[in-house]
Amino acid sequence: KLFFFHLFNNLSILLNLALNKLTAKQRQTIEALYINGYSGREAAELLNCSPAMVTKHHKQALKNLRSNIA
Repeated sequence: KLFFFHLFNNLSILLNLALNKLTAKQRQTIEALYINGYSGREAAELLNCSPAMVTKHHKQALKNLRSNIA
């Protein structure tokens, strides 16, 4: 059990470091979609942008997260 705790803790730290490297809009988009569970349209309203921009920020955020975590 201790092994999994340390593994989870390390992954959490790694993810937080990667999230901090995103732009504000990218981080807000990830938070809206994954943490708060909003749809793309709801996230667009929350972030005061178009659904197309949410898609753009989402894709770029995932690309940046992949490269920062790898």
